[in-house]
Amino acid sequence: MSEQLEHEQVCRYISNNYPDILFTTDLSGIYLHPTTAKKIKHLKSCRGFPDIFILQPNKNFKVLFIELKKTGEKIFKKDGSYKTEHLQEQSQVIQRLNNLGYLATFCIGFDSAIETIDIYLSMI
Repeated sequence: MSEQLEHEQVCRYISNNYPDILFTTDLSGIYLHPTTAKKIKHLKSCRGFPDIFILQPNKNFKVLFIELKKTGEKIFKKDGSYKTEHLQEQSQVIQRLNNLGYLATFCIGFDSAIETIDIYLSMI
């Protein structure tokens, strides 16, 4: 299953199970025409921003950011380094967000994202 399809399923899950929760997504994980992608690129502070933003404070954090990867995707090489420069950039943005007091994380696949969302929202 593609990352885009899992992204859509996660968004549907949030809408169906948490209808009062505000959330949005970054379109970087969605296929865009190259011209549109180029325009959007200049509307952000940096590359590597997470895919899904849940704008609901819980007991510990103000926002949950999820960088969604498709089921089975590996983000590390055997030596422990990131598989790509882009994954390293995403990790750096996640760390910056965590340092600012938000909760930001990678989720590998739909099930991981749903588990993370459910745990986060159970602490409202």
